[in-house]
Amino acid sequence: MRFDIGPCKRAFYSACNSIFAHGTAVDELALLALQESCSLPVLIYAAPALSLSSRQIDEMNVCWNNVIRRLFKYNKWESVKAVLLGLGRLNIRHLIMTRKINFYRRCFMSDNNVLRTVFMSVLMNGCDEMLKSRLQLLVGFIDVLHRM
Repeated sequence: MRFDIGPCKRAFYSACNSIFAHGTAVDELALLALQESCSLPVLIYAAPALSLSSRQIDEMNVCWNNVIRRLFKYNKWESVKAVLLGLGRLNIRHLIMTRKINFYRRCFMSDNNVLRTVFMSVLMNGCDEMLKSRLQLLVGFIDVLHRM
């Protein structure tokens, strides 16, 4: 299934520009916090549930990097990796990966047996035999922990 991220990018840039327009006298870190709490969710909303291509994730990463560049007055050809690392922030690829892991963990650790069974059946259908055996061991271990 294909997903067009163009509308997400437009809404993200609109939210960013609104914050930049109204935050002219605000500290850079305060603007970053506003961008992270208001604009970034617009860009990555539901991204963990979608099958995004590597190119689409890279496009989303470019959007976020452009915001960082504008905040800290970097040129377009300058990398913002060091800024993100220095601030203890993740890039979009890692944010999406972290959210996917948390979503999968919550489904896997859920007390709702139906949700956990559906999640495991979907997961088992999309993996090879070695991973299936490891997952079954893990499920047994988790069941033992839940009973304690």
